[in-house]
Amino acid sequence: MHTQKNRYPLSYLLNPTCRFFNGYKPCRVALAHHTTCPSPYCTPIGKRLLIIEMGGIGSVLRTTIVGDEFKRQHNPSQITFLTNKEGIQILKYCPSVDRILSDDPINLLTLLSEKFDFIYNFEVNPVTLSLTHLIESPIKFGFEMNHNGLPKIASPVSTDLYRFQIDDKFREENKKPIQQLLLESVGMKWKNQPIHLLLDKNDSEYAMNYLKKLKIQRYKIIGLNLGSKKKHARKRWPIDYFIKLAEELNKIPGVKPFLLGGPEETEIYNHAVQKLRKFNIPGNQCNNTLGQFMALLNNCEVVVSATTFALFAAIALKIKTVAICSPKPYCEIENYEMGLKITSPGKYNPLYSTKIENLTLDDELKIGLKNISVKDVLEATYDLLHDSFMNPVRFSS
Repeated sequence: MHTQKNRYPLSYLLNPTCRFFNGYKPCRVALAHHTTCPSPYCTPIGKRLLIIEMGGIGSVLRTTIVGDEFKRQHNPSQITFLTNKEGIQILKYCPSVDRILSDDPINLLTLLSEKFDFIYNFEVNPVTLSLTHLIESPIKFGFEMNHNGLPKIASPVSTDLYRFQIDDKFREENKKPIQQLLLESVGMKWKNQPIHLLLDKNDSEYAMNYLKKLKIQRYKIIGLNLGSKKKHARKRWPIDYFIKLAEELNKIPGVKPFLLGGPEETEIYNHAVQKLRKFNIPGNQCNNTLGQFMALLNNCEVVVSATTFALFAAIALKIKTVAICSPKPYCEIENYEMGLKITSPGKYNPLYSTKIENLTLDDELKIGLKNISVKDVLEATYDLLHDSFMNPVRFSS
């Protein structure tokens, strides 16, 4: 066993470089090898990247693709991800992220004292724009604040991503998936890089036991993701359409529809359960942790969803998906040839992306993408059950 009896040298205390150094007690590596830094067991931090994204968990998940590519290009490296409380939940399952920080004022103050080799800021709000402008880094991509207090691109490379956010005409004409826009906005090449999720063992065991309890683990399970956050209800497929789809799928031998919902979908979920009671169609009951929800997704043969987190998580888990993406341009959704997209003819409608406040249950039951027929979604689901990926983009009539 290698043993180093020397004290920590002054030069190292002035500039620690090992990622395990914590400054208040011997690190786990030092304890395991009975040594002090620097030693052959130290792990250098390498290139440092700060990623900033404060959107929903679906947006945060897709953004990790730039971290995955950064890790492939820079070894060793350390990725710090600044996000909101929702983002923290999903980043725990993203293997490329080394350090996760919430947007707590203490964390923001800490970042101002640090230096990064790269900053990728995908968030346009005054705090993150100011941080990107103030934190020391020779290379910045995405967005930062100008001297007038207005958002601007941090690099010409990020132009298309910014246009995508603020220019409805650009978004209507865009032919690139969002993952490609993200990578190109930080100077990386699009090579159909996948999104990665690493499920927790306990969550996987929970899902397996839950499905065994329902006695459906031997079926081909079709996950029907009923909703989204209420404020994004325009992107949903109508609940009554999901109910009809579940009834039809339940007739197929060896197939079992499975209702999926989160805490914000409890009311519409219960409505669907009540309507489907006589068919004995199971679901996740909307009470899962994020990890448990993803583990249940991972047991589905096919997932049917609008463009919400469940769709992106299923794609990351390499599950076959039916993406209901009208009237949002279908080109934005990259399913890596593992699914089918159903849209409707017509031009992009910017109203799709606007938020809705104070929805009642009655409002929720009336809203949604009514131009996408149950027949077309059923046909696409049936095709995926038989591994048919022909006509990957379908227009509902």
